[in-house]
Amino acid sequence: MWLLDANMLVQLVALLGELGIAADSAVARGWSTLSNGSLVSAAVEAKFTALLTRNRLFGESAGQALKVHPASTSGRQPPLVNHRSSVNRLTG
Repeated sequence: MWLLDANMLVQLVALLGELGIAADSAVARGWSTLSNGSLVSAAVEAKFTALLTRNRLFGESAGQALKVHPASTSGRQPPLVNHRSSVNRLTG
C-alpha cells in the first residue's frame, strides 16, 4: 500500500485505486502533523510499501528515520517518491 504525504492531493488515493494501487493518505490517518521522520516511522510500522511527497527536504529526514527501521523480509525498505511538480491541482 502507498501512503500520500499531507502535501499530496487526497484525490490521488481514488485515482491510484482505479489503477489497482492500494493507497491511503496521511491526512486520512490523522498523521498530517507528524514530522517527516515520525511519518516514515509510522508508515514503516503500518507496512506501507511507498511514500509519496512533494516535500523537497523530506529525503534528509526520511533517510535518518529509515536507518532506524530494519529492511522488510524482502530485504528492501519502502521507496520514497518525491514529486516536485509546480502544478498542484488535477486538470481534466
